[in-house]
Amino acid sequence: FKGFHANARMRHIGARPLDKARMSEAATVVDLLAGWGQKWVAIDVVVENLLDSCWKDAQFYYVSRHRPDIESPQAGYHFTPGTPLAVRGVLTLKW
Repeated sequence: FKGFHANARMRHIGARPLDKARMSEAATVVDLLAGWGQKWVAIDVVVENLLDSCWKDAQFYYVSRHRPDIESPQAGYHFTPGTPLAVRGVLTLKW
């Protein structure tokens, strides 16, 4: 891009079925990108999770043994936390 550029991105992940008739949580995340560019250089600022939503990126429900002091495995939710509010700077050189 030449000159100033910006965009906002929203992604929504709806509730979806998991094992044992359980459902995952829905999540909506908003990202913002703004920058300036010329023929050979671009400078961008990216704000991830602009609204600081607490969301789960990957969600599962299965039987596991969470702690060694529990004798029998138990079914439960397992998840990977989503990206927290974060700001990144990006410098791109083109030649």
